[in-house]
Amino acid sequence: MNKQEIEKFLTYNGIPLVRVDNIIYYGKINQKCIAKIEIKNFEENKDLKISNELEIQILDHRDRVLKSSEKNNLYLALDLAKIWLERILEGS
Repeated sequence: MNKQEIEKFLTYNGIPLVRVDNIIYYGKINQKCIAKIEIKNFEENKDLKISNELEIQILDHRDRVLKSSEKNNLYLALDLAKIWLERILEGS
């Protein structure tokens, strides 16, 4: 993926985000693993839906779960996913 292709995606800390229904995929598809963040529950506050229960999984290309956790805030989930991805990719 070149820089122009990556810029087409929404990113968090320079890493692409793709949302499909209640699942957010975080990472670069050409790397050995990717984060999957599933929104399990949310609360409605006027016109805004706020996620308050999320499951984070680090998956390899065979969809095996390498790490898993739960958080109650999207930013905490994304930060944890970023740290896990960095650690796994540094080890390769």
